[in-house]
Amino acid sequence: MEKMKKFVFIPKKILNGYNNYTNKKQFQGIALSDLIKISTVSLWIIVTLFYYLMFVNLSSTKWYFLKQANRQLDLEKFNYEILKIKILEHEKENRDKLDFPTKETPIKIIEISKDSSK
Repeated sequence: MEKMKKFVFIPKKILNGYNNYTNKKQFQGIALSDLIKISTVSLWIIVTLFYYLMFVNLSSTKWYFLKQANRQLDLEKFNYEILKIKILEHEKENRDKLDFPTKETPIKIIEISKDSSK
């Protein structure tokens, strides 16, 4: 079975006015919904970038500077330990030069006679 085609007579002036009205309303509806979609997506992107900058980027920047400061601190500790070792070596040398009496090397007693003083 074939469907019957209907023919409706609408004057051209009315048809053009109706088409313009529906197109305008349809366009406004599309424009408004697109505007809402675009503004929602834009707001979501802005909030996401804000959170990225506040938490991810800022914390990674702080982590970077913290790692640099820790490296510098480790270097200073290393230099301090080397200096401490050198100071201890010099102190040991000075103690050895003083020749303090120990069990192995007791105090040497030197007798001075009266005749040798003249």
